[in-house]
Amino acid sequence: AVLSATLQGCDVPHVTGYVTADLRIETHALPDWRMAPDYWVTNSYVDPDTGEHAFNSCSSPDLSVGQVCSGHGSCVPFDPHAQDPVFFCQCQDEWAGVECRHLRLKQTTVWMLSLFFGPLGLDEIYMGQPQLALHKVLVVLLGLVVAIVAAEGIGTGIVIFVWMFDVVRIGTGPVHTDAHRVQPNLPRSVFAAITLFYFCFLGMAVAIRKTYRDVLAKRRRYDLLQTYGAIKSLA
Repeated sequence: AVLSATLQGCDVPHVTGYVTADLRIETHALPDWRMAPDYWVTNSYVDPDTGEHAFNSCSSPDLSVGQVCSGHGSCVPFDPHAQDPVFFCQCQDEWAGVECRHLRLKQTTVWMLSLFFGPLGLDEIYMGQPQLALHKVLVVLLGLVVAIVAAEGIGTGIVIFVWMFDVVRIGTGPVHTDAHRVQPNLPRSVFAAITLFYFCFLGMAVAIRKTYRDVLAKRRRYDLLQTYGAIKSLA
């Protein structure tokens, strides 16, 4: 708790004669949460007459049907059973946000990145989640180290589990990015068919490679035994 407080620009009590370390903590002009985009600006609309930001374009009587929701949605009642309902924007599938101003990432694109480049964390990077990408890459590296140093089966299992977990998670539903959910444009049947085919193909390729290595090792062992037998017979 003490260390976390010192890392956020809080004042540290002045201690003299007890601690030899330098307790001066670097600070910045603004805290990190103030550097983030303002919610009011990112989720408001600009009034065409005044040029000022306002909230909930559906409540403005001066806007036309094509102007509300940034032209990417329609106004629907929050409670259709209320006598005097309040209207809010209902965005089209490819748009998100209070005023439908933000274009969603496509689920198909994120899923393809996860399917082909999942161990590299490119899917999380594309979704604006670099910390999750770093965690994923570290776990994959751990699996590779285990596969090389200790047990090949366990290490390979770790890599495949982390890889397939994100492929299935992204393919079965619209996951969250750093801001909004992705646009659900991936049919479940297409996801299931391609995923099964791809990983079956990888499994067959790995099995063929392992079989080839085993056969090659047996041939070398047989050649050595034949050479040893020939030398022994001559002696």
